[in-house]
Amino acid sequence: MSRNSSVYFILWILLQVLLLVKVNCQPTPFKPRVYSCHTATFIDNKLYILGGLDLNSKMLNEFFYLDVSVPFNTQELSWQDLSNINMVSDHFLATSVKGGTKNDTLFLYGAFQSETLVYTFNSRSLVWSTPTISGKVDMLPSVQTVTDPSSREDVIFEQELINVRRGKKYGLTGVIDYNGKFYLWGGATSNITLINDMLVLDTINLNWDGGSLINKLLISDTNYTVWMSWYGPDHVPNVPTPRRDYSATLIPNNKIIYLGGIGDIVSFEIITKGTTYNLSEVYIYDTINNSWDTKITSGNIPSDRGAFSTILGLDGQRIIIFGGFYDYPGYLDTTLYVLDLNNFNWYIPKISGKIPKPRAYHKANVIGKYMIVSFGEGYDKLIESDILLLDISNNEEYIWTTIFDPKIPSPPSPSPSPSPSLSLSPSPSSPSSLNNSGNIAGAVVGSLLSGILLSNKNKRKQKTIHKNENDNDYSREEKELPIIREIMRTLQNENTTSNHEPEISPSAVVNTNNDNHGQEVISSLKDEIIQAIKQEIGQNLKNEILQAVEENFNITKNNA
Repeated sequence: MSRNSSVYFILWILLQVLLLVKVNCQPTPFKPRVYSCHTATFIDNKLYILGGLDLNSKMLNEFFYLDVSVPFNTQELSWQDLSNINMVSDHFLATSVKGGTKNDTLFLYGAFQSETLVYTFNSRSLVWSTPTISGKVDMLPSVQTVTDPSSREDVIFEQELINVRRGKKYGLTGVIDYNGKFYLWGGATSNITLINDMLVLDTINLNWDGGSLINKLLISDTNYTVWMSWYGPDHVPNVPTPRRDYSATLIPNNKIIYLGGIGDIVSFEIITKGTTYNLSEVYIYDTINNSWDTKITSGNIPSDRGAFSTILGLDGQRIIIFGGFYDYPGYLDTTLYVLDLNNFNWYIPKISGKIPKPRAYHKANVIGKYMIVSFGEGYDKLIESDILLLDISNNEEYIWTTIFDPKIPSPPSPSPSPSPSLSLSPSPSSPSSLNNSGNIAGAVVGSLLSGILLSNKNKRKQKTIHKNENDNDYSREEKELPIIREIMRTLQNENTTSNHEPEISPSAVVNTNNDNHGQEVISSLKDEIIQAIKQEIGQNLKNEILQAVEENFNITKNNA
């Protein structure tokens, strides 16, 4: 084998080894630590999970998503981590919805451990913000003063009213209507106080918009026994008593159905008989008229419970509930219940598939033909999947399954924007697809470089004219050297050029203003491959190739 052939062979081996290492060095899959008390928001084929508690009841600020635009098996979930761009502090029992002018923004309320009432996340630009919201969240007409500074009850009462005035509460379930209004009823304003007021946030115009004044405030002592109650100035009829960890579901006639919940200030690890509300009553809030109504249910009424989930059936005529804490400690119920909204009759639907263990403080979202249950207390995280799938496409029989099929189109969902705006800014590609593009590009680059070198070698051989048999290898190498130098100059020019394409996966920008117009993401396949190639042939890889080529040619010339 001639010296120049050896050079080409060594270069080819070097390229293949580097590319093989690159292709096989995949990042470690992200494993969420969250167990319960998180938020789950469905936006543009991504289910975003934020905050919550881990197995040791430690607060988290994890932020990640599951891509539901592709099929998946619940036993092999591919989570995409965005925690490095999250500006929200550790929290749990918050609430979130999808809203905004283009219906593509995550609104988070109730991160009680933070001084900020509302956070927003733009799913297109990957930008977190703390928006400026106009209007008045304080709905109390007068300032409460301490009547007896020596009275523990009076001092605590004044402090709790301060929390109420700030609009801070947690343990509630927010609902967004068809006009982009975010309804925030009830919840807890501290670890000893429950409330039953209604706050309304307009996510399109960013202002606090109406709602009902505080109706009743319950304060309990450290033993979780209610020892003080106070009726507010606006005694609205039919308002449910103060509670937290209830369920709330928007139905097609612009009304919200409220069910169950916890009526005493208790730790969620020690819920005992009498702390949860029954489901024999349904509370209905009319978003148009700002009024309440109550209906009595019938049929196979579920047991009293809190921290459960509800979703609206695909036909808009029924509510499906799953999981939750119950009256009796240790009592577990794996039964699904359905409330027929035509007659408010409860029934147990026919179920097939492997019935999962019950969960509490989980979240449920309707995506396509499935109810997707995420995380929650009650399951073995080391053995069972973080995600449960219930096929609800057939009202005659619901099916627990492990396979998600996105081919079935999602039913029309409430849209905050009456006439949704079309956005020309494409959604960012998922990290998994980017990794695949990078790997493919790497293989292509390796093959191209190797092919070019070998092809040029053969062409030069064919064009070489041997004037005599004493022509040595050094002269042939001198003729082929400019080709290699040209390749090297190309790589060097690529190192120094300033006209780089934007990154495929943009870094999120943390903002404290209301500007949600962040950087856009180029997601076409052509641009992905171009960028992936540039990333694949990074600075280090180029330097290694250049160094190896130069060293091999120097050795060859010295030995000639």
